[in-house]
Amino acid sequence: MPLATRLLILIAATYLLWSCANQKILHPSPKIGFDINALDNDGLIGPPDGKVAVSYEFCIPAENHYINQVRQIDPSLQFHKKSKGRIACSKAEWLCIGNTHQEYARMKLQRLAELEFVKRIERTYFE
Repeated sequence: MPLATRLLILIAATYLLWSCANQKILHPSPKIGFDINALDNDGLIGPPDGKVAVSYEFCIPAENHYINQVRQIDPSLQFHKKSKGRIACSKAEWLCIGNTHQEYARMKLQRLAELEFVKRIERTYFE
């Protein structure tokens, strides 16, 4: 394949990825307890002079393979095996905490919510 053709394909693929990342989610999952479309492309929310990241939490079943599944979607997630969190994970669940200040935050939240074992994702506030 000629170099010019490969370059054109690379430019088109880059544009498509960029445009998908910058689009709003048309039908956000009802499992997500806050408006992910209010996030900007940097994963921040709020007025121009006061944007902040959103921390969120959800529970997963207490088995390591579930950690691996959600980590594939968002490697930055933190896991707490002994904390219930505000979302009140049961003793048979582990708490997962994430943050939206990252690329593709809306898409990652939507993909997490699509997992059958994730029942809901809620915004969390630290005091």
